[in-house]
Amino acid sequence: AGGIQMADDTDTAVAAKVGTMRYRTGTEYVEVDGVELVTNSDFSNGSTGWTVAGSDTNNYVTFSGGTARLVFLTTSPITELQSTGTALVSGTKYRLVVDIASVTSGSVKVDTAGISEVFAQAGVITRIIQPTSNTSLAFYRASANVDMTFNSVSVVEVTEENASYADMCMQTGASTYEW
Repeated sequence: AGGIQMADDTDTAVAAKVGTMRYRTGTEYVEVDGVELVTNSDFSNGSTGWTVAGSDTNNYVTFSGGTARLVFLTTSPITELQSTGTALVSGTKYRLVVDIASVTSGSVKVDTAGISEVFAQAGVITRIIQPTSNTSLAFYRASANVDMTFNSVSVVEVTEENASYADMCMQTGASTYEW
C-alpha cells in the first residue's frame, strides 16, 4: 500500500544508471489535432504537393520510390523545394520532422519567416519551429554541391505545455544509453 516519490534527477544517462527511474519536469510539445499539414509528406505520390522554384538550371529534384532526391550544384541563384499545401501561420508552433535517408554532400536549410534550420546529416531530425509571419515550408540549399535524399517531411501543429513525468535510463546498445 502507498506510493513512492522520486526527486528531479538531471544527471546524464550512463551505464551505472541503467534501470534508474527518475522524475522529470520540463516543456513538452503536444499535438493540437494531429493533422499532417504536408501534402504527400512521404513522397509516395511523386511530386504531388511539391514544387521546385528558382531559375538555376544546375539543380534538380527527383521523386522516386517514396523519396525525394535534391541535387543543387551551385549556391546562387536561390532554388527551393517547396511544399505547396503547407501554410504555416505566424506565431503558431509546429513540430517539423525531417527523415533524411542519405547525404552524399552539402546541406539544405529551412530559412524563412524567422525559421532557420540547417540539415546536413542523415537521420530523423525533429525541431519545433515558429514562423514570424505566414509562410510555406521550403527547403533551400545551404551550401554548394548538395546531394541528399529525403524519406519524408512532416509538419504538425503543437502547443507548449509544462509537464512532469517519470522516465527510466535504459541500455539501447553496447555503449548507448537513453532516458
